[in-house]
Amino acid sequence: MANHYIKFYPVDNGDTTLITLSDNTTILIDCKLRASAEDEEDKEKYDVKKDLVESIKKRDNNPFVDVFILTHPDQDHCLGFSKNFYCGDPSKYKKENRDNDEIIIDELWATSMLFDVVTNDDAKALKKEAERRRKLWDEDNAEKDKPGNRICMIGYNGDEKFENVEAYVPGNTITEINNKVQTNFEFFVHSPFKKTLIVATSEKDKNYSSIVMQARFKVNASDKDFATFFLFGGDADHYSWKEVLDKS
Repeated sequence: MANHYIKFYPVDNGDTTLITLSDNTTILIDCKLRASAEDEEDKEKYDVKKDLVESIKKRDNNPFVDVFILTHPDQDHCLGFSKNFYCGDPSKYKKENRDNDEIIIDELWATSMLFDVVTNDDAKALKKEAERRRKLWDEDNAEKDKPGNRICMIGYNGDEKFENVEAYVPGNTITEINNKVQTNFEFFVHSPFKKTLIVATSEKDKNYSSIVMQARFKVNASDKDFATFFLFGGDADHYSWKEVLDKS
C-alpha cells in the first residue's frame, strides 16, 4: 500500500508544504515560488517550482493540484502565484499555459480575508480567481463543480457561514478533498474564528486571519486511531493560538 507524504520546502520559501495522500491526492499549502537557483548548492534559492511540477500529477498532460490552501494573503505566502498557477476557465487552458508549466488548481481553499484586504499583486490575482469561482456558485452555474472551478471557504463571511459556497468553520472535520471522500485522512478546522476575521479586517492585519488546521493521517482506512498529526497555521500569532487552545 502506498504511503502518505508531507514535503516541507526549504526555509525562505514561506511555509510551502505539499501533502501527497496514499491515493496520490495532492494538497499544496501556500506558495512562495521565486526564480530558480543558478547554483544548485544555493539552498536559499531552491527551485520549488521545478520540484513541485515533478511531484504532482498531470491530467491531459496539464499539471494540477487537487487543492491549494491559502492560509492568508500576505506576499510571503503567495509569492509567484500569478506567474506559476493557471487562473481562469479551465477549459481555456492552452499550449502556452502548458509550456509555462502553469499549475491548475482543482479546488481553492481560502478565508473571507482574501475578498477584503489584499495588498500585493499575487494576492490580487488570487482574489480575482476566487471571485470568478465564487460567482459561478452564486449563480448556480453548471460549471461550478468542474475541476478548476471549485472553491471552498474556511471560516465565516462576516458573522455568518458562507451561504452559496461550500464552507467549513472551526470545529468542522473535512474528509472530502476535491470531491473525493478520504477514508484514511481528514482535516480538523481550528481557526479562523469569527472574532479573529473581524479583527483582521478592521486592523488590516492578515496574520490574524490565518487558517489553522490539523491534518490527520491513518495507515489503513480500517484503523481506529490516526498514526500521524500535522498542525499548520500560517502566521497565526500567540493570541490566535491561545484561542485555539481554549476553544478547540
